[in-house]
Amino acid sequence: MGNGCSGSESTPVNEMDGSRVATPSYAAAVVVTNNEWWCEAVKFRIEKGADKVLQVMKERRGWKTIRLFVSSTFSDMHAEREHLVKRVFPKLREWCDPRKLRLIECDLRWGIPKDSTTASTIQTCLSEIDRCKEENQCPYFLNLLSERYGWVPSINEVPEDIRIRYNWLAGMSITGMEIQHGAYRESNPNAVFFFRNPSFLEDMHDETIRKNFVDENEHAKKSISQMKTMIKDNFPDRTMEYRCKMDGVGDDGKVRLQGLTDFGDQVLDHFKDALARQYPTDKLHDAEDMTEVMKAEHEIFMTSRSQVLLGRDEHVKAITNYIESSSSNVPLVLIGKPGAGKSAIVAYMAQKYVQTSKYKVFYHFVGATPGSTNLHRLLSRIWGELMPRSEPAPVDLDEIIRSMTNVYSKTSAGQKTVLFIDAVNQMDDDGESYKMRWLPMQLEKNLRIVISTLDGPYLYTLRSREKKPLELAVDPLPSGIRGEIAAKILAEYNKKLDKEQMAKLVGKAESGNPLWLSTACEELRLYGDFHRLTSKIESLAEDLSGILQQMLERVAAENGGDIVRATVCLLECSKHGLLENELLELLAIKPTIPETANSVYQKCTIIPGEKVPMAEWALVYLGLKRFLRPCGSSGEGRLDFYHRSISKAVRNIYFAGGSKELKQWWHKRLADYFNRGGKDTERRAEEFPYHLDTIDDMNRLQECLLEWPMFETMYKEETKIELMRYWRLVGGYDLAAKLYGDKLKQEMETVVPNESAEDKKKRESDNMRINKLVSRFLTDIGQYDAARQKLGEAIEFHLSEFGEDDTESLFTLVKLCYDEAIKFVYGSHPGYRKCCRLGSEYASKCLEAYKKKGVAENDPSLGQFYLYCGYFLSENYYEKAKAIYKDTGDKRGLAQALYMHAEKFQYDSSFSTSRDMYEESLKLCLPEFGEFHQCTARCYQLYGQLYWNRWSQQMDPQWSTYMEPCLDLYKKELKILETLLGPLHPTVVRSREDVIIILQTLGRDGDANKLQEEQPDDSKLIVQ
Repeated sequence: MGNGCSGSESTPVNEMDGSRVATPSYAAAVVVTNNEWWCEAVKFRIEKGADKVLQVMKERRGWKTIRLFVSSTFSDMHAEREHLVKRVFPKLREWCDPRKLRLIECDLRWGIPKDSTTASTIQTCLSEIDRCKEENQCPYFLNLLSERYGWVPSINEVPEDIRIRYNWLAGMSITGMEIQHGAYRESNPNAVFFFRNPSFLEDMHDETIRKNFVDENEHAKKSISQMKTMIKDNFPDRTMEYRCKMDGVGDDGKVRLQGLTDFGDQVLDHFKDALARQYPTDKLHDAEDMTEVMKAEHEIFMTSRSQVLLGRDEHVKAITNYIESSSSNVPLVLIGKPGAGKSAIVAYMAQKYVQTSKYKVFYHFVGATPGSTNLHRLLSRIWGELMPRSEPAPVDLDEIIRSMTNVYSKTSAGQKTVLFIDAVNQMDDDGESYKMRWLPMQLEKNLRIVISTLDGPYLYTLRSREKKPLELAVDPLPSGIRGEIAAKILAEYNKKLDKEQMAKLVGKAESGNPLWLSTACEELRLYGDFHRLTSKIESLAEDLSGILQQMLERVAAENGGDIVRATVCLLECSKHGLLENELLELLAIKPTIPETANSVYQKCTIIPGEKVPMAEWALVYLGLKRFLRPCGSSGEGRLDFYHRSISKAVRNIYFAGGSKELKQWWHKRLADYFNRGGKDTERRAEEFPYHLDTIDDMNRLQECLLEWPMFETMYKEETKIELMRYWRLVGGYDLAAKLYGDKLKQEMETVVPNESAEDKKKRESDNMRINKLVSRFLTDIGQYDAARQKLGEAIEFHLSEFGEDDTESLFTLVKLCYDEAIKFVYGSHPGYRKCCRLGSEYASKCLEAYKKKGVAENDPSLGQFYLYCGYFLSENYYEKAKAIYKDTGDKRGLAQALYMHAEKFQYDSSFSTSRDMYEESLKLCLPEFGEFHQCTARCYQLYGQLYWNRWSQQMDPQWSTYMEPCLDLYKKELKILETLLGPLHPTVVRSREDVIIILQTLGRDGDANKLQEEQPDDSKLIVQ
């Protein structure tokens, strides 16, 4: 028997009804009457396929799931499979881990439910091979054979759709069909075969035992002999023979074999070589820059959803006209109910425009991939597509939202750009997504944006805008096309409805909903009683949520009961889906589900490495596959619901009434599971804090954030915002600064008994590395004094350890002082004076350290540092910075150097010196940063400040004319800041106050009063 398919292996293999032999064909099952024809039929199929050449993965970031399918007869291969599971696969998994390969061995021998039908068992086996192929090009296929041919189901036990789909050969054993499907198909280069030498039978004298190892049926003997011959002929370099001896019978009644070590080593070596060829380590890159990885994931989703689009010609025409029209200057919004087909339309249109070089196309499908619901990641992807590579996206959500206006302005010239964003209503509820500040009200002439959403807060926000977007309703499918779609789906499984049945189906209220219609067809094609099919159609729920619930309940009843329920509940409660390996381990924890809806959660015992039997899981996956997004879309093997309507159906069935306790039961289980240590800290960092937050366990969340591996993993560009949010939850940034500081101090003061000098040095170096990371984090959250203290400790350690100053930490201190200084409104503020004093001190030390290191004064890396030196030390450093930026062609750096340098000349005798620098800076700021950028606003503000200071000091003969240009410049700054930050941001309040003062000075009290009405009540306090 192959892969645990239940049944008797002694079933006679010759079950045909006469001497007729059908012509071998891919279109129907082949009926054979003897071994010669059986062999010819198989040979015919082998010859049909060309040799498969595997594509070596060119570039890989992150983890990749590897599925290894084990095929063998059943009752005679216990010892080998036991050896594989306990000895070989753990070694292979250990070899895979550092290569970021997740090994899943598909051994379906154990766990087949007792009530499984022959049809479901066969389908499970062969669909598992399909899955291996989908995820790894060709299955990693291991076959073990001895003296048994295996179980042969009768032709009547195999459903017609399986016979057609898998080109079933009646009279062939399940093991033989696995070999045909997993090895002969495309001449699989990943397949390997091991034949056990029959000499082990010499010590097997008990006939009761012997009959489980040798076929007595002559036809079966001939079949296994011919199957081995064909394998040797087709895979001569991958067919091995191994020897072993009988070693008695265990207490469990199973025969023990000895001498399997060489066999195991050969298996291990084969798959190491095969994996190394297809996934070489030199193609594995760090997962820091995920832009291309995320794009590839969305491309896979787009391709899968855009294959066929029926009944939507009017929508295609409307979107095409919008994109290609020269007058479209607002976004286009697709609106429709859940399951209406919005994603299919967006995917189809994105694919259409990707295929032409005339357009630059960006596409993002919210909820389709891990992290796709995060607003910062969406905006970072847009930034990466539209902005120069040299300018990284801001890590702060507010900052990147403020910067998006400038990002979109980059499309004003050159190639027309189209952004497709599907399902914005599924964005994370972060307090910003639904406000839609990141989506422009008015588009640049070469920019078009197509988004889709449900009715709700996102749509209401867009409709409340001053410039409203265009709307396109995704209505139900035209009645005439519904039958065509249903017939097409059913025809794939050789099923057909009569006219009356089709009329009843398409007459259902929700049949115009594509998701409802496809789900209904799935239910009908799996219904076994054709005579009652009309009644089945009538029983289908009229609404989408109802039919999805019916389908889930059927899958639970037919494919595993509690284990199905546990699977969907775990997926529903996970943050962004679960890896298959994680699910296999979670499902092995007892109890599988809560005993009652009010069950009190008890901390569970997790046995490392224990998994639910693969046969049980394969049956569950087969039933749920339709509900899940493609497992291989991200390469890592993560499973999640492919549509939010399925999530809603799960909640309706298993979390009815909004039972908080029941949902928390599952979150607590997931929290316990991810609380384990392990090598994959990225997954733990993604899930563990999320579940602690959900169950409101702030004490454990705080402990979690203080773990250094967790901190290092979360303090990355794409997850830094999450780390900040969790600290706000557990007590705020002051607490973060205190606790991180206390922990670093404690670890630096730790004395380890009998520690070698080398180990002590390594430990202290690790502590300093963490110290610098913490310092950067403290700077990000505005804890400047704590950050200065930690950086000071790093500098002292570096000096004592290496005898020189730590230029990296000194430079960070200088930047920290500058970032803090420019937040003060008035230079007389004590905090500002402190920043300038410390900035001067650190800048001088850093300059001296660079000199000692021999860094040349014109080294390109010093440009930014010289800007800070110019601010804190001498204006001569501005000249050095400008010289570097001119030499390197860095126009952005030059623009900043010019307006920072110009500030130094505000009180110089020559007004034109400063004015000319500001003008030159603006000529660079506008094209390089764009109008709506903080650097452009800063230039306008400093330029206006020049006129104000010269006017107030009456420094020039024409001083009385300075107020009008001063007002114009400050108003431009205010316009930019209001667009970027919103009307009530403290920086905007300060800028508006400046404009009010200038208007009052000019005697324009009416205009000043109008602006004053926009100020908050505490505006005077804000601008202190």
